[in-house]
Amino acid sequence: MDILLVDDERLVRICTQSMLEELLTGTDVSYHHAGGAAQARAWIAEHGAPSLGFVDYKMPKCSGIEFLLQVHPLCPETVWVFLSGYDVSAEAGPLRRCGVRYILAKPVSLEDLERILRESGFEKEMRRC
Repeated sequence: MDILLVDDERLVRICTQSMLEELLTGTDVSYHHAGGAAQARAWIAEHGAPSLGFVDYKMPKCSGIEFLLQVHPLCPETVWVFLSGYDVSAEAGPLRRCGVRYILAKPVSLEDLERILRESGFEKEMRRC
C-alpha cells in the first residue's frame, strides 16, 4: 500500500503520517511526501498511482484542485482525501468529479483517519479495532 501526502507544509505531512502509522501495520505500507503538485506528479509518473492520497487545498503554484484535475485520469482507483484549513464546501462538486472521496478540515483527527481507512476498505491493514 502506497500513501502519498501532498502538502506544502512539512509539519502537516509528518503529523498525518504519524497518525496513519498509529493506525496501520505491516511493512508493505509506504509513505511518500510531496511538498507540492509538481513533486507529486513526478512521483506518480515514476511509481504509478498511490492507494491513498492526501492533498492540501492551498499550495503555491498549483492548488490541490488543479493537481487532482491533472492526475485523476492517471489514478482513477486512488482514494483521494482533500485537506483544508478553509471552508471548501462550495468546491464539493468539482472535488467529487476529480476523484475526491473525502474532505477533511485541518487539523485532521485520528478518528477521521480511522473512519476513512475503514470506509475505503483498508481495514485489514489497520492495527486498532
